[in-house]
Amino acid sequence: MAAVKKVATFLKADGVWFNYMPNVRAWGPEVHGPGWIHFDPTNAAEHITFFDENTIRALAERAGLEIYLVESENDDFWSEARLRKASG
Repeated sequence: MAAVKKVATFLKADGVWFNYMPNVRAWGPEVHGPGWIHFDPTNAAEHITFFDENTIRALAERAGLEIYLVESENDDFWSEARLRKASG
């Protein structure tokens, strides 16, 4: 949350943050289960938090941002999550 709030402070009023992340609801975790590459707890470079469309929306809202666009092609990653400063 702290990192997302920090990024939000750098956005201009009409700025958009493009974010890419593993989609925990995509086919990757479903097919590979605990063996999915992003679930590897021994790799410090891997992710410690996982998102789907609902959780990225909740995170954005808590940070004072809103979702401009979320696209997923049902692959191993979100194609794109765009966030901008909340309008209200």
